[in-house]
Amino acid sequence: HVLADVIEGGLPARPIDLIKDLDTRQPRASHSGFYIDRGATVLTSGHALNGCERVTLDRIHEAEIVAREESTGLALLTPAEQLVPPDYARIKSGAAIPRSRVAVSGYSFGGMLGAPTLTYGMLTDLQGLNGEGTVSRLALAANSGDVGGPVLDATGSAMGVLLSNDIGPDQHLPNDVNFAANLVAITGFLESNGYRIEESDRFSEVSAAMMATLAADITVLVSCWAG
Repeated sequence: HVLADVIEGGLPARPIDLIKDLDTRQPRASHSGFYIDRGATVLTSGHALNGCERVTLDRIHEAEIVAREESTGLALLTPAEQLVPPDYARIKSGAAIPRSRVAVSGYSFGGMLGAPTLTYGMLTDLQGLNGEGTVSRLALAANSGDVGGPVLDATGSAMGVLLSNDIGPDQHLPNDVNFAANLVAITGFLESNGYRIEESDRFSEVSAAMMATLAADITVLVSCWAG
């Protein structure tokens, strides 16, 4: 794990740092998501939203679930009030390359650190265990709080959304096996709901410091509340 706020010169504290002592209530669950446009639309995992009566972004912005899709495991959130994100994700067209290095940006520890964590790993397969063409298999050690976070390639461009690896009470995957909804799933889901992600203009690998900055600016803490 590499903390996204540990870069040269540091990053400003996220809003959740400023309010964590003001509200002692805890959400039912927290996971991750990421901004996909200037309007602060958030793409995340629908699995982590089951049973939520309220959803917040960074613990302070109320959000609404505007779309969910069971087949891909994806969901879209929009803030209840106008919100300007620090930045938003871009995607890079073209086929992903197996065994290439990837990073997942997510709130691994439920927002306790005030910034997302980068977890590095490898893209191991371009399909799921049953041959699903909308899923990629990753070799990395993610936490449940990372679910819904962006999977980034070496250029810092989004190439997937981390999915839950909970496949049922009678089966358990190895700790370093995770799955992500790939760009086929993402673009199809967004287009069917009237959204899109811009294409990236980055074609060279970025430094670790730049990757941390990009990740921190697009990744958001998604919290599920009982009421």
